[in-house]
Amino acid sequence: MITAYLILGVSLDATNEEIRKRYLQLVKEFTPEKYPEKFQEISNAYESIKNEQHRVELMMFGSYKQTDVETTFMTIANALQINKKRVGLKELLEAEKKYSKG
Repeated sequence: MITAYLILGVSLDATNEEIRKRYLQLVKEFTPEKYPEKFQEISNAYESIKNEQHRVELMMFGSYKQTDVETTFMTIANALQINKKRVGLKELLEAEKKYSKG
C-alpha cells in the first residue's frame, strides 16, 4: 500500500483531491504510448488508493497480508527509480527521508 503513495508521490494523509491531481499530472507526463509500463504502474497505484474507504481498510488490515519482502523492496525501488539490482538499506532510508520531507 505504501508503494502506491510512493509511486504517486503523495503523503499518507493526502486527500482524494490531492491524489487525483497528482495522478493526472503523472498520466500527462508518462503517457501510455511512450511509457506503457510506467503508465500501468501509476494507474494501478491510483486504483488502489483512490477510494477513501478502501484506503482506510488498507491501513487497518493491510499489514496483516503476507508479502515477499524482497518483492516489496524492489517495488519501492522501482517507484523511486533506483537503478540497482538489489536495494540497500542506505537507499531505502534516503528514500524515506526524501518522501517524509515532501
